[in-house]
Amino acid sequence: MVSPIAIGISIALGTLTCSWSMAVVLKLAATIALVGILTMFADWSKVKGEFVNNLKVFISVFLVSVFPLFFNFLLYDFILCIFEASVTVMLYILLRKGTSILLAENKRNIFTTEEVISLAFIGTLVIAGIRDFGILGTDFRSIICIFIVLILSRAKGAGIGAAAGVVMGLVSGLTGMANFNVIGSYAFSGLLAGLFRKLGNIGVILGFITGNAVLTYYVTGSTEVLIQLRDIAFSSILFYMLPSKVINKAGRIFDERIRNGEETDNCKFRSTNIAVQKLNAFSKAVEELAVTFNKVPQPEQALGEYDVTSFFDNVAERVCKDCSLCIYCWDRKFNSTYQAMFSMLEELERKGKLTPEDVPQCFSNDSCARAKILVENMNSLYEVYRVNLLWKKRVGESRGLVSQQLQGVSRMIAKLANEIDFESSFKEEMERKLYNELIKNGFSVGEIMIEQDYEDKLEIVVQSNACPGINKCRNEMDKIISKVIGKRMARKGYICSPAKMNSKCMIRFTSKEMLGVTVGLARVSKNHYKVSGDSYTFMELKDKKYVLG
Repeated sequence: MVSPIAIGISIALGTLTCSWSMAVVLKLAATIALVGILTMFADWSKVKGEFVNNLKVFISVFLVSVFPLFFNFLLYDFILCIFEASVTVMLYILLRKGTSILLAENKRNIFTTEEVISLAFIGTLVIAGIRDFGILGTDFRSIICIFIVLILSRAKGAGIGAAAGVVMGLVSGLTGMANFNVIGSYAFSGLLAGLFRKLGNIGVILGFITGNAVLTYYVTGSTEVLIQLRDIAFSSILFYMLPSKVINKAGRIFDERIRNGEETDNCKFRSTNIAVQKLNAFSKAVEELAVTFNKVPQPEQALGEYDVTSFFDNVAERVCKDCSLCIYCWDRKFNSTYQAMFSMLEELERKGKLTPEDVPQCFSNDSCARAKILVENMNSLYEVYRVNLLWKKRVGESRGLVSQQLQGVSRMIAKLANEIDFESSFKEEMERKLYNELIKNGFSVGEIMIEQDYEDKLEIVVQSNACPGINKCRNEMDKIISKVIGKRMARKGYICSPAKMNSKCMIRFTSKEMLGVTVGLARVSKNHYKVSGDSYTFMELKDKKYVLG
């Protein structure tokens, strides 16, 4: 970043090169010194904000200018001192705002109206401060002024071109290059150059030359042009060689709508990116959660090995624990007991319930004193296990459904992020063509919007005056739209209020699907009643889905 001291020294040197005299040197030095003294020794704590620097500049310039009046006081000179100090403060405010932009580390292309005025004023001072020099009889300052007028006329049209002509003409007049007739010539030439901008760079150049020639003829009545043709020729060559990107960029600086809108658009763009990133992250988290649910093992359809062992242990705990033959059955004859229990379990799974006749020979009343109790406990425990297994199965199915639903939610969120991130394009040329065709066919159309989404699907919204109950817009409009668009379009919704005076209809059309669905309904009430309690619904969803219920 450039030092403020270096800026002050460069300004002082530039001033001395334009007007070298001891009075100018002393006045400049005294003003700078007084500003430094006021900054270092005066108490400015009661003055707020940027008004401090403005007040310092005013006091310094006023005191230096009013000092000679102590020896020869005139009221007119005193008023001039106040005027000089006030103008200096205003110029200081303009230059401070402009230099802060030029010296900023982060360059930008969007400027407010005040910043544009400040930059334009600095540019005017730079041009006015250029000394007289040129080649082949040209004037460098005049070439720059014409060049700027040509650029702005090409970029922004007649209005900005005329305004630029006035400013550049004033620059020429203030620097002693020309009289006020030249100011008018610059303005009129800029106006004509902007009018011919649709013809390209050649049209802008010819418009400027024509304006200069016409005003010269009517003002001077001679062949001595107000703006020299040599200067116009050099400026035109530079302008013609200038890339169109530079011209468009220069025009955007002076576009108030863009200046006010691009900052908002930039904020919207950043907010959209943040929203899209958050939605994508949320979609990914939901998808991972769905995968987690899907990884949960599904319950078995029948008792597993672990369940069988647990089942036998519970039966033995209930029936055989206090039996005197427990050691004999579950220790000495373990294999035969286990096989008998397993055969009973198979029979239980097959029939759903055991009876005393299903007990094996080794568990008959002769060898097992608790055979009847064994059957009862096996039936009750098996019922408990069966119910548990049923609920495990339902929980597993629910987890599968939850996983599928979460995956669907994840896809919906990702699709929403894509829709937010996508900038819809509007077919303005197609809108005008469709508008003319509908008007030609007798429709009173108010507004048409044709939007193309990220899937390249077209959506058309037509707003028209309501017809007197003949449904012409709903019955005939889709055919005309399909013919103009070149695609089969179908009406997807409408809002009409033909009963009201001056009412509007809003009809929405989308691309027609290759296949259609015809829905029919048949129902009958119960026991010959007139009213049926059955209900139904059918609707078309996005993504080519149809709901029947």
